[in-house]
Amino acid sequence: MFNPYIIILGLFTVTGIGTTIWGVWILARARRSAGWPGIDGEIISCNKADDADSLLPDIRFAYTLAGKRYEKNIDFPSGTSPTQQLSDSYVQRFPRGKVVRVFYNPADPEEATLEPGVHPGDWMVLGFGLGITVLMIAALLMGG
Repeated sequence: MFNPYIIILGLFTVTGIGTTIWGVWILARARRSAGWPGIDGEIISCNKADDADSLLPDIRFAYTLAGKRYEKNIDFPSGTSPTQQLSDSYVQRFPRGKVVRVFYNPADPEEATLEPGVHPGDWMVLGFGLGITVLMIAALLMGG
C-alpha cells in the first residue's frame, strides 16, 4: 500500500545525507587552510552590519602576492550565529588600516582567510546533517 510518509521521510533522509556531505566538505576545507602559508595584508574596510537581520559585519582585506593585489571579504564559518557581541568583537579586532596575517591557498591565491583551521562552528553543519540522517533512518526502520 502507498504510504506518503515514507516518501517524506525518504526526502528528509536524502536532505540529511546531503547536509552531512556538505559538512564533511566544510571541515576538509577548514583543515586544508590550517597548512596554508601566510603573508601580511591590510584591512581596507570594516563596517558594522547596517541591516538588523544580518548582524555580521562587512570586513574587507587586501594582500599582494607575486605582484598581484587581491581583495576579499571575511567569510564567516557556516553556522555562525550573528549576534551584536560577535559583530562588535570582529569590528574591534579588525579595524580599517590594521596590518593582518593573511593565509592563502597556494594552488589558488584568490582563496584566503584571516582565521585558518577548524572552528567550533564548522562542526555544526556536519552534526545537523548526521542528526537528521540518523533520525530519519530510525523513523523509516520503524515503519514510517
